[in-house]
Amino acid sequence: MAAIQSKQILSGYLIKIAIVVMLLVVGSYLYLRIDISKGKAYSIGSHSRETVSSLKDNMVVKIYASKELPGGFGNLNRYLKDILADYKRAGGGKFQYEYVKTVSQDELREEAMKNRVQPIAYQMYENDQIVTKEVIFGVVFELMGKFEVLQLFPGMEAKLEYEITKRIQHLDGNLLPEIIVAQDSLYKYYPTRIFGSELNANYLTRVTELDSIPSNKEVMLFTGTTESLSQTRLYNLDQFLMRGGKLVMLQDRVDSNERAAFTFDSNLFSLLEHYGILIHPNLVLDRVCDERRGRGMGQSIPYPIYPVVRGGDKSKITKNMDNIVLYLASEIALLDSVNLKMEKILQTSANSGTMLGPVFEVESIIFAPQGAAFLNQPPKTVGAHFKGKLTSYFSKNPELWAKDHINATDKAEIIIFSDRELFMDPDKAEYMDRSFIVLNAIDHFLNRDSMIKIRSRNLQTSILSIPLYMSQLKDLPAEPAAAEQSIKLAFRLIGIILPSLMLIVLGLVVFLIHRARDLR
Repeated sequence: MAAIQSKQILSGYLIKIAIVVMLLVVGSYLYLRIDISKGKAYSIGSHSRETVSSLKDNMVVKIYASKELPGGFGNLNRYLKDILADYKRAGGGKFQYEYVKTVSQDELREEAMKNRVQPIAYQMYENDQIVTKEVIFGVVFELMGKFEVLQLFPGMEAKLEYEITKRIQHLDGNLLPEIIVAQDSLYKYYPTRIFGSELNANYLTRVTELDSIPSNKEVMLFTGTTESLSQTRLYNLDQFLMRGGKLVMLQDRVDSNERAAFTFDSNLFSLLEHYGILIHPNLVLDRVCDERRGRGMGQSIPYPIYPVVRGGDKSKITKNMDNIVLYLASEIALLDSVNLKMEKILQTSANSGTMLGPVFEVESIIFAPQGAAFLNQPPKTVGAHFKGKLTSYFSKNPELWAKDHINATDKAEIIIFSDRELFMDPDKAEYMDRSFIVLNAIDHFLNRDSMIKIRSRNLQTSILSIPLYMSQLKDLPAEPAAAEQSIKLAFRLIGIILPSLMLIVLGLVVFLIHRARDLR
């Protein structure tokens, strides 16, 4: 009997071992990975998967990386490996990546620079002193003889998927959607390298001067004007909307020169008001704003005329985005609440105000002795999405109609940002991504919400962010920087004292429980 039981036990163990071995063998051929991080930060989105799976030819990706990557470079490298593995799986054999292997750092530098990956001088602590080391870290994408380079820096994790997908799309031009861009001559006089590069990397752009009516149901970006449009161009813009075209508009009511800021008029505003949309002839101010150097004062001075705004949580277009600086923006309002619906997608803080034109004494705001204490008005809308019914601006002028004139539409969609300088390159690194809200608006009309998600991924400030909390206060402290430091100090003290108090209370509770038992 004992021998039989021994054989049964042995057989049971052998069966269990065989099952484990089979699972391991099967598991080696299957890939199972569950991403439970917030926003699935360690997995590529559906748009990225569709993009890489649609490649028309094989793409080779080469990573040039120093053998010892210090600090944040190492964290970024681990994230890069995870995300590239995801692209490879989604690519169905058309996406391959490899780390370039060389004998020495000198050989790696030579190979990297041939492929436009530049060495970086990186400062770090070593042996209790600051030393500068050369770091090589970059990615080269190759498709059908064309190349794209991605230089990598610490802290890029949030934008890495967007930067990779953008380059894949750009190399394979068939993957890019087409949009129309209406540019005023004003566009040519501003630095637009960053914005222009982003447009070309995300879309096939077709520039129009509105000399004819753009084709039906396309998306148009109108980059703003300071003048009236010709009657022909205004009519063609009107008919573009009547035919179901969707419009993203950058337009304010304020212009400036070296001496002053002032309002201007254009028949474009008459067109919008006829539709039921008002861009106020005012200047929006905000205590949450950019800071500039004072005139010979050697210190930074708040510029309420340059508000720094955050996107609303309810809007896909601006959700998760902050640090959007606006230059001389105007307020947006709804005139016709019967035919149109207005969604507020970009607003200033709870410490806002406005100035009325036609001429703005901006120095009285910036250099006023009382500072910006009078900025106590509710948030001002500087970005809005309008939907609903529109009647043609030319409905009562049949002599101007084209043969295929359309007099009304009940499916109009317009997104307006009241700062035409959003296409302008910012002069501070912290605002470099501000034009993403324009790209997001375009992608929303193109039904590319997944692209919006990866572009804006993890760009939001934490809900525990002190600046975010302060921006929502109706009564902002007179010295926000000093108040922020005080709050940080208070949290540090709480972090030190609270755990000790909790241990003391827990110990006292345990003591009282044991004492009560002993007294029974």
